[in-house]
Amino acid sequence: MNETANVLFLVSDPLDASISIQRDLLALQDALRQLEAAATFHVRAAEADKVHEHLSLGSSLRYDVLHYLGHGYKAPDEADGVLIFEKDDGTADALDQIRLGIALKGAAAGFKLAVISACHSASVANALFAIGIEHVIAIDGDKTVYEVAAVAFCRRFYQSLLTGRNLLESFASGKEALFTDKTMRRLGNAATSAEVEKFKLLSRSGFNPAEFFLSVGSGQTHLEEWPALTHSPFDQQPGEFIGRNADMRELIAALNQKRAAVIVGVSGVGKTELAKQTARRFVSRLRVDNPEDVAFASLVNAKSADEARIQIALALGLPPDGITDNGALQRGIPRHRLLILDEAENVIARDGFQFRQLLDAVIAAPAKPYVIVTSQTDPNTAKAPPVKLNRLSEVAAWRLFMTNTGLDGEDFRRINREHLLEVLTQVDRLPRAIELVARVWQQERGGDSRNLDLTSLVAKLRADRDLMMADPDYPDEVKSVSIGVKYAYDRLRERNPAAAALWTQLALFPGGVSKAGLPQIFGAEAAALANEIEKQSLVESAFAHFPAPFGNLLELPTPFRFFALRQLGDETAARQTIGDAVLQYYWDSRWVDRLDEELCLGSTGIASRFKAELPSIEAWLDWAYDNEPTHSDLSRASRLTALLRNIYELTTALRGLNARCERAFACALRCQDKKGEADILVMLGELKLRADDLEGAHNDYERALPIYRKIVDCQGEAQALKALGDLGMRLGDFPKAQVFYEQALLTYQKSKSNLGKANVFQGLGYAKLGQGNCNEARANFDQALPLYRMLRNHMGEATVLSGLGQIAQLEGDETFGNCLLEQAIDILHESDIHSYNIAVQIENYGRGLRMNGQGKKAAPYFLRAAEWYDKIGWADLAEKCRQAASREENN
Repeated sequence: MNETANVLFLVSDPLDASISIQRDLLALQDALRQLEAAATFHVRAAEADKVHEHLSLGSSLRYDVLHYLGHGYKAPDEADGVLIFEKDDGTADALDQIRLGIALKGAAAGFKLAVISACHSASVANALFAIGIEHVIAIDGDKTVYEVAAVAFCRRFYQSLLTGRNLLESFASGKEALFTDKTMRRLGNAATSAEVEKFKLLSRSGFNPAEFFLSVGSGQTHLEEWPALTHSPFDQQPGEFIGRNADMRELIAALNQKRAAVIVGVSGVGKTELAKQTARRFVSRLRVDNPEDVAFASLVNAKSADEARIQIALALGLPPDGITDNGALQRGIPRHRLLILDEAENVIARDGFQFRQLLDAVIAAPAKPYVIVTSQTDPNTAKAPPVKLNRLSEVAAWRLFMTNTGLDGEDFRRINREHLLEVLTQVDRLPRAIELVARVWQQERGGDSRNLDLTSLVAKLRADRDLMMADPDYPDEVKSVSIGVKYAYDRLRERNPAAAALWTQLALFPGGVSKAGLPQIFGAEAAALANEIEKQSLVESAFAHFPAPFGNLLELPTPFRFFALRQLGDETAARQTIGDAVLQYYWDSRWVDRLDEELCLGSTGIASRFKAELPSIEAWLDWAYDNEPTHSDLSRASRLTALLRNIYELTTALRGLNARCERAFACALRCQDKKGEADILVMLGELKLRADDLEGAHNDYERALPIYRKIVDCQGEAQALKALGDLGMRLGDFPKAQVFYEQALLTYQKSKSNLGKANVFQGLGYAKLGQGNCNEARANFDQALPLYRMLRNHMGEATVLSGLGQIAQLEGDETFGNCLLEQAIDILHESDIHSYNIAVQIENYGRGLRMNGQGKKAAPYFLRAAEWYDKIGWADLAEKCRQAASREENN
């Protein structure tokens, strides 16, 4: 008895097929997932060359069963039919008997049974027999079959076959299942009997299906999923993607030819969703290696090409501080990436020439990324052909309306077609507007499924369109979708004026706002009002799986926000009304502190969550620097800015923070907040230290220290002392660094900060290591290590292990030293901490050896660090490491 049966599950869903089998796939997967038998369904796209390559690899895995889900075709005057596979451009690839036979040959093809879930598929049985398959279950060569019938049959068939029954019995069991299926029973016995007759069991001459068994061990059926994009912003998948297959074919053709394209169209036409769906297809078809290789950069808030470059670097996982120009970005792009640059029209309008140069550099990168740009205007580069996205066809618009209203075929036959066509025409058949209008109208119908009257909807949209089209303040690109937004907004205002008023205020948060924060900002009733807004589909909710206050980030899509701001009126006055409450929410909820804690644990997921909301908190800090009321010598804006410094390391370029810090410092002075003043001085010092302004950093730290002492802030005092110790390490003055670290340790012990003590013990270890005191250094590292592990601070743990590795090297145990370094790197890898930190660990390891007279041993580590810096685009640091290696090798 085989331990596990292996089924090769081939899926074909070409973009030019008359119908999509995506829903069939999901339904069949759900049915098979419930089986209790040791079988594995290996899911792959049915692309002839890739299938043949996969089966020809000669691996130990051999497939027992071939299951094909897709499309078949047989011409009326032909005896044999074809199976439809896919080409790499997404179009259909009709395989005749010869090509089908070749595609399915190979060392791994141990098929004795084929299940062909495709219409007309009995007509390809001879081609399957010719390659050694003994039995074929297919659909009558001249018939199509209901999805529900195919799902019911396959579930019962596999349940029987995988639990010991022979093929003939299992086939009969599968057909019987149609008579007990709930949906089939509603169709009636005559329709069910007709469906049963379509399933055919065909056997090659000399083979008896009653003698065919596929007995396997007990266990749970495992169904491999297609690689899928699930990280934000791909986590919100529409129920159906309607009417854009031809556009996707054009987009894929451009990507195949140029590896880049610009999707151009008005607001609400579906540019972003087309880009996302194309990325999903590339992932499932293995055009990119992993889902994580798809990067999404939102450029909606970028005001210049420099800001756009920062967002692109962040999306690709590159440290923005190292991406100082287009060349650095070009060199740093990792291989096998698909990059979406979304909503680029604003940066094109403001900085078009520079953005075009940036875009050309990205497209021409040696790593050969795929690049998709979405924009209302074409950046006009020959490297990325435009794909013009127009309104939906009438048929696609009808289908989208039906999908979002839950209308079935009978409803659609009864509805007034002229009224429906006018509804779709009023919103220019734009997907975003259709979805919005349909969902609102569906709510208005309530529970009365007989109410199909569109009269009032038509009248309202006519009036709204007349107003909108005559309004000179609305850009043409957003007018049509805004008609749908206005309809939803007006209906919400009629039903719940307070909810409508709240919705307009959400436009003040360009990066969204946590739903959990609404009651504190707007009052206790805000949570219920937000529910009404969500029901009206006037807001998008992201990060729903995150805990409060991070989960359910409520965001207004760009055309929605534009419309809401128009209704809001005086934005400055609106900010003044709620500004203090917003600032207090960020302060009271420890929102920034908790994010910082998660980042210390290496949680990059929380960093992406913060990155999404960063435009909101920056907008409110910008307001607060000039308008924050004084609260008992407290500047919340200044202190929040200082708390952001660790987060900024992962989410934006530090070099652009000096101006923000100067404004925060002025705000602290205005509010007479001494602690805020000192906190910002330390942050400014850290920025200067990174920029090699060592004197400036020293001056800022020295200015902060007496302030902390005067206000008796032990935590702040210790922080400033540690910063001076770090500066001493940077200068190579290890005795002075040790003095500051020892002072910081005494102060941290008063504040009972375990993280602070761990950081100082680590600093002391490296200061003593720099002086050649290995035993004392080991003692300090041994004090830091359990604290970091208790705090689950992976970065700190890795840094200490690296230091202990250097000590082992210096004491002659090179093998153990390398082992500790590899442990440190593994911790960073497993914690998904940025590759920059791995490069730093390796470089510091080499520096430690060189510092203690082991220059020859240090050289390989400098070269290894250079390789890591090259991977992430820090060419200048890579070159410094190579130069250091060369010097040590030549000494």
